[in-house]
Amino acid sequence: MYRLHGVCIKSMGPDLVLRFDPLYKNQYPTTEHYSVQLLRKGENYKLGKHNLPPFIPASQLLEKYIGNGIKEFVEEVRKLLYAYIQRREGLKEAKKTYENNFHDEVEADIAVSYLKFKLWTSENFPPMEVTMQYSLEKCLPDTLEMSPAGTDEETYSMSRKTLEQRLKVMRQILLNNDIFTALSQIVQKYS
Repeated sequence: MYRLHGVCIKSMGPDLVLRFDPLYKNQYPTTEHYSVQLLRKGENYKLGKHNLPPFIPASQLLEKYIGNGIKEFVEEVRKLLYAYIQRREGLKEAKKTYENNFHDEVEADIAVSYLKFKLWTSENFPPMEVTMQYSLEKCLPDTLEMSPAGTDEETYSMSRKTLEQRLKVMRQILLNNDIFTALSQIVQKYS
């Protein structure tokens, strides 16, 4: 395997060290990398030192996949890291680019698999309370809850029907795009 694919393997005697360099938008987002030491144990390996994020169950993955060699283990870890980096860097880019559109702080867990925020697009449109949840291996959300914050129709210059139509469109945009792309489309469409 090659670094171009986000993984390289170094042999250290009978042991292996795997290095993962996940890309974001075809670039390395930081100089950080993740490594996993696999210690030879007879015909198989056991987990040695690693710096994987705590939400990646390295021991369980190794146990699950090691019977077929390390390829499946490497692929599963690579997939989880890739999804995490896409969510983390996408959120970071969205917060930087659209800081004026976030009504309050963005809540996120360490895996960036749970997001909660209020999105403001214009004076004529109420801020949207958005909660998104992702599976660890996915870049797109599995579930989305979205509702207007303060739905007093007198406050905003649109009918309830128009508001519901916009919410439907926004939901589809958020469910079908990464967080940065989704917010870019929503802000562009409704600002």
